Amino acid sequence: LNPNYMFNLTDIEELSSITEVESIDQRLINFFNLTELDGYHYLVDGGYLVAGQQRSGIFPIVGVNISDMIQDFEIEGKYFAESGDSVNMIIGDGLCYNFFDYPLSQSLRVEELGLGHTFHISGVVLDSFYSGFAGYVDLEVMQEDLNFNGQNINLLLLKIRPGEFDSVIDNIELIISGNLGDNFTYIDLNQTFDENLLYL
Repeated sequence: LNPNYMFNLTDIEELSSITEVESIDQRLINFFNLTELDGYHYLVDGGYLVAGQQRSGIFPIVGVNISDMIQDFEIEGKYFAESGDSVNMIIGDGLCYNFFDYPLSQSLRVEELGLGHTFHISGVVLDSFYSGFAGYVDLEVMQEDLNFNGQNINLLLLKIRPGEFDSVIDNIELIISGNLGDNFTYIDLNQTFDENLLYL
């Protein structure tokens, strides 16, 4: 993770005082080496099988605070706990169908988190980000595994009150450039969101 593109929410705390900003979703994203781990898949009519082929690949892992997430995913299974869940993670549908045999019965090791952090897959979400080939873990756990001193992040999602984007974007842009510098900017995702809804 390039430190030139890291920041802390306190660096741009003025965003929380903009009344048109309905919610703030802090994230930390990076590509990691992932390894599929075997698991026991129990069959409906009794018995079990060992699922997994030890697949590996490089995919994005996103650290999130589940309680602050702006997205409302369709999920099979369940989300991980709201704070400090170092055991469970959720994955996108692309990763689910192309990387696992029975994902909810298996685990995934993120090689560069800690000494290789193993997470059980607790849920699969319908996800457009990276065509569904992403995993989501607890933000605090990810920061600890990376030995971050502070609450460093490299992505922030803002939910703006409907119809208010044009009236606040100049102020948001000033806060970003004034406090974080030229390495940072914003992207309006409304059109992408609408296109994804039409696709679904």
